[in-house]
Amino acid sequence: MAAETMTTAPSRVPAPVPARATAPPPRTAGETSDSPQRPAQRMHDASLAFDLAREIDALHQEPSWQRGDRNAKTLVQERGLRVVLVALQPQARMAEHESHAQVTVHVIAGRVRAHLADRTIEAPANRLLSIEAGVAHELEALEESAFLLTIAGLRSGPTARRKAANTAAHAARAAQNWADDGGRV
Repeated sequence: MAAETMTTAPSRVPAPVPARATAPPPRTAGETSDSPQRPAQRMHDASLAFDLAREIDALHQEPSWQRGDRNAKTLVQERGLRVVLVALQPQARMAEHESHAQVTVHVIAGRVRAHLADRTIEAPANRLLSIEAGVAHELEALEESAFLLTIAGLRSGPTARRKAANTAAHAARAAQNWADDGGRV
């Protein structure tokens, strides 16, 4: 009599579950995320207070300042309002741009020059500049400077410059398409 062999299916041992890295704690609304450069901070609350001299000193200690020509930190961010502390090394420039909303530049330390299409404005410490939405401007630090940049208003679409650039790009694509079709209508 032949011996019957019994075969059994290999046992299923669940694979070990890899250890998961602990997820960062959920971010509270109105708070920045933690980074190697600076810890999380509240940007939205019923009230916030800042020691600007200490904040500027802290910006000067960070790697961004040490290796670059500027550093910045958003202090307040609410719907329709943002306040950013900006520190610039001498001769640093914020390239020409325009904002979607009204901006103010309150110079706290140093001297800043604002280049606008129709004029140039020099702003020493304790001077406040106001620039309307959509107005092209460039900022230049004449010496080591710090200022509060306030952006007040909601984004309502592209600025005039962006619209013009989009229109020009669209016209260039249309002309290229026309040429690619052999100039036929």
